[in-house]
Amino acid sequence: MKTNTEPVLPGVIWAPTPSPLPCALRYTLPASVFRALGGWLSDRYGARSIMYLTLIASLACLFPLAYPETSYVIQGKEGEISFSLAMPLWGVVMLTVVLGFFMSLGKAAVYKHIPVYYPENVGSVGGLVGMIGGLGGFFLPILFGIMLDLTGVWTSSYMVLFVLVAVSLIWMHGAIRRMERARVPELGEERYRYLPELQELAARHASLQASRTDAPAPAASHVPSGNAEA
Repeated sequence: MKTNTEPVLPGVIWAPTPSPLPCALRYTLPASVFRALGGWLSDRYGARSIMYLTLIASLACLFPLAYPETSYVIQGKEGEISFSLAMPLWGVVMLTVVLGFFMSLGKAAVYKHIPVYYPENVGSVGGLVGMIGGLGGFFLPILFGIMLDLTGVWTSSYMVLFVLVAVSLIWMHGAIRRMERARVPELGEERYRYLPELQELAARHASLQASRTDAPAPAASHVPSGNAEA
């Protein structure tokens, strides 16, 4: 294979490589082949837990990817100290593979969410999820180009993804907590050490109510009347 002496990404990663295609495939393959694993994990541990794991891990990967190459000058006791921070090629590839892996888990967990939280509208919500995914694949590259023109920073596309993932995480958490409070008001202020599904909360609430209903009433104490004959 002919070695390409041009940079992998002009202005971002200046390292010779046979082709940029293998680097791109290192994201695409794990982002697709591990969906089945994401579905199994969602069935075993719940879609909510897997979605939290996916979004938090994606933020952890996107932050260093979004951080542009930066030069610093520090005033030391003997003069200026200069250094720079830049992500090497192997670091970009490694974080990209990890990002693709966790996103593949999230792709399966999203569809596990639908019957759990929208059991009456599975078809319409599923269609809406597919529509948003298709539109994202169309508009995000355009948005990446716009951000590059506006900022002049090559890693601005990762910055866009970081913001989108952060907003999605906050939005998902707030929406689920509102649904929990609406479905089970008594458990609205509970602080969970784990992440139960909505049906599990409803089952706990129903079991609690049933135990209160079935509990025998305390026997009334009999106080003999003072006028009773011996």
